[in-house]
Amino acid sequence: MKLAVDRTPRARSLFRLALFAGVLCLTSAVLVSAHTPAALGPLELFASGLAGPEDLAMSRDHGLLVSTSTGDVLAFDKLGSSSVLANVGGDALAGVTVLKNRIVLTAALSANRIWQIDREGNVSLFIDLPGGPNFIVESKHGAIFVSLSSAGEIVEISTGTPITVASGLSFPNGLAISGRGKNRNLYVAETLGNRVSVMTLDKSDNVGLPQLMAGGLPLADGIAFDRGRNLLVAGGGTFRAVPKGTAQPIAMIDDPLLDWPANLVFGRAHGFKRKQVFLANYGPAFGDGTTVVRYLHNHGGMNLIR
Repeated sequence: MKLAVDRTPRARSLFRLALFAGVLCLTSAVLVSAHTPAALGPLELFASGLAGPEDLAMSRDHGLLVSTSTGDVLAFDKLGSSSVLANVGGDALAGVTVLKNRIVLTAALSANRIWQIDREGNVSLFIDLPGGPNFIVESKHGAIFVSLSSAGEIVEISTGTPITVASGLSFPNGLAISGRGKNRNLYVAETLGNRVSVMTLDKSDNVGLPQLMAGGLPLADGIAFDRGRNLLVAGGGTFRAVPKGTAQPIAMIDDPLLDWPANLVFGRAHGFKRKQVFLANYGPAFGDGTTVVRYLHNHGGMNLIR
C-alpha cells in the first residue's frame, strides 16, 4: 500500500517548523549538558590517616598540598604517596594556597597569622593577622585576599599591611575569583550566613560591595569554579553545586566517604588529571576528619596555577 504524502505549501511549512523546533531543542539540550555540573563516578579514597585535613592546593613543585590541624603541610603525588613539605610549629592550619611565584601561604586561624613556605620547604612568618585568617586567594594582578572569619572581613595583604576591602560578613570563609577582563568577581562563602556572596573586581583589584549570589548552602565553607563556570560548594556535611546562570544549589554527591568536607581543588598540577576533584574531609567535629577523597567531574577546574 502506498502512503499518501501531503506536499502542499502549508504542510511543507509545518514540517520545516517542526524540524527547526527539534534542532533547537537538541541544541539546547547539548548546551545545557555541556555546562551542568555532574559527577562521572562515585567517590574514591585518595589518602587516609591524616590529622584534620582542611584545605588543599595544587603545586607545580610538590603536587597536591593539604593543610592539617597539626601544622603539617603535606605533599602528595598522583599515586597518593605523601611527604611533609613543612611544619609551621604546631599551629592548626586552615587555608593553603600557591602564589604565582610558587611560594606557599597557609593560614593559622586560631593563632592569627599566615606562614609562608618556599620551594625548598623553609618556613617563615608572612604576617601577623588578627581576626582569624582562614582562606587565601591571589588575583592575576598579584592582590592577595584573605578572609578573616572572626572579624567578618576580607583584607588584602600583598604589601604586608592589611587593607580591609569588605566587612560585615557572616563568618567569611572560602574565596574564589572568576571571570575575565572587566567581568571579574571575588566570591566568598559566608559560613554562618549559609550563602555565597559576590563582589566585583575592577582592573585595579578594587572590591565592590557584597551581593547575594546563592543561598540555601548550609555552613558553606570551600568553593571553586569548574570550567563550565559552575560553582562547587563544600560545607555542612554536603557537597553542592550552583549551576552557571542560576542561584539554586543542587546536590552533587551523596556518598559514605563524604565526611564533612571543608574544601576542594581540581587536579591541575603535573601528573594529576584536570577533571579530578579532591575533597578534604575535615570531619563533623571540625578537625576529627582523616581522609582526602576524589571523584571525576565532567569539567576541568579553573586555572588557579599561573
